[in-house]
Amino acid sequence: MMSHMILSGGKSFDYICASSAATGKLARFAGKLALFNINSERLAKDNDNGKIRATMFDLSFLLLSRIRCLYPDLRLTDLVGAGDDAAGRCFFKWSLIFADSVDSMREPAFPVSAEEKSSFVEEFNKLKQGEPFWTLESCDWSQVISKIPVIGDLLLDEYRENRMKENDDAKNVFAALNKDVSGLLLCLVQWLHVQPISAARTALMRSLEHFFEHFTPSVEEGQQQYRIEERWRFMVTTSRPTMDLMLEGEQLRGPPYTWLIHCARRQLPSASRFQVPDQDALKQAFTYALRQNWAGPNVLALVDRCNRAGEHRLWCTVWIGSLLKLSTADEIGAATELCVGVAMLTPRRALITLVKLVTDYVLEGGNELFCVPPRGVILAQFLVQALVLAVHVQMTRGTANGAPEEGPTKAKKCRVEVGDKEVEKATTSASCEDAKESTITGEDAVKALFIRFLQVTADGELRPAVSFVVSFLRALSELKSPAAKRIISFLPHSLLLQVIRTDPKSIAPSVILSLFNLDERPHRRRALQNICLLRQLRAV
Repeated sequence: MMSHMILSGGKSFDYICASSAATGKLARFAGKLALFNINSERLAKDNDNGKIRATMFDLSFLLLSRIRCLYPDLRLTDLVGAGDDAAGRCFFKWSLIFADSVDSMREPAFPVSAEEKSSFVEEFNKLKQGEPFWTLESCDWSQVISKIPVIGDLLLDEYRENRMKENDDAKNVFAALNKDVSGLLLCLVQWLHVQPISAARTALMRSLEHFFEHFTPSVEEGQQQYRIEERWRFMVTTSRPTMDLMLEGEQLRGPPYTWLIHCARRQLPSASRFQVPDQDALKQAFTYALRQNWAGPNVLALVDRCNRAGEHRLWCTVWIGSLLKLSTADEIGAATELCVGVAMLTPRRALITLVKLVTDYVLEGGNELFCVPPRGVILAQFLVQALVLAVHVQMTRGTANGAPEEGPTKAKKCRVEVGDKEVEKATTSASCEDAKESTITGEDAVKALFIRFLQVTADGELRPAVSFVVSFLRALSELKSPAAKRIISFLPHSLLLQVIRTDPKSIAPSVILSLFNLDERPHRRRALQNICLLRQLRAV
């Protein structure tokens, strides 16, 4: 059955996966494939047929890898099951380390020690002669796959030191890896994808590409020609997206339907997987998105690289700085909506950072033009929108005490077995400042903002910053969502009194009434107190 699924490069298998995903049965289907993979991983009986077991392991490994490629959002526990037996097996361990290496942009992927390479020289020499280093009948395929990083490192050493005899040795190594299990070459491609860019990596990548284009698998006696070729073709098509990404230098795709945004089209600089975009690239991305009034895939890709590296503060600072340089109200309004939309990639961290940056700039001395209309009104509405979304995220996803942190910047560790040893993998850890910010919730940001407002209005002096506070209160009073009501619950009563005493005619009674829950007696008394103060100051 699995042999028929890989026919025509796996198109029929893609249709099966699409149908399973549409009916909600993809995880169950993948679990059955994982069961085949686990049962064929190592020798179970003395009379076990090594060729049949290798074929079953190879097919199930390739099919699971294809599902992983087609549906990257599917959790590994759903793909191979949540049991300890499944989690300790080959495909899960390899995919977990590979996924962590792709997400992590600061850590070496699949580290290999000098002792491991020196102890594997004899087996590597066999591969250079085109001979496998494993015994087919008693082979443990998890042990073989655990040696892929060692083989890859030795190949890179050969290219660094110019010891590779043109492509003959490399071709023999690739052919030996493909002899019994084609999935070993797929693992080699994945390992190469997460290695730092270098001349040796590029040379090895070119050799693999040449091998994929010109190699024809040999057929031994008793094997069927079409099945061997179809398995090879399926492995090549599964690894092709990763190969293309490496060969193209990981250039970002342009936006689709360019005829719709032809007037705003401009080329954005590309960044490799190990690069965090610099400020110039992020400024160009902001200008590009603002001109077309939406953030395309290439803009989101640059921002996502910052988020994955724990540098969300970098793009927030650059974009807010560009926003504050705009002159017209329409441009500022469009830019604030753009910033909020892009911040939803990592909502809790990015939204709070945007709020802090805007507040620090507007309430700082010398920036009075950003406190008064029209800019002050737009920025106040931006703060309200960002805070409401941040509190909404906290209410729906939970706080740091009860729910996991979203985004790849959370420091997390897990121990997995690679061959005979355990390796501790950690995702990207943020800097000390980012780690401190990661503990700040939306409610904490609201409380901090109200403290700043109290400081601004405490002396009773009429100035532009007070006008900004009034604009914020007006925008907040217009919202009736649960998150907005949650923000209003933190509003200090003394803040309204200070605003009324400072500028009584700037805030209407309807705004005051909207900021209180009139169903509760204490709130009614406070609202009445504020209305009476307005009347006393002859503002109503």
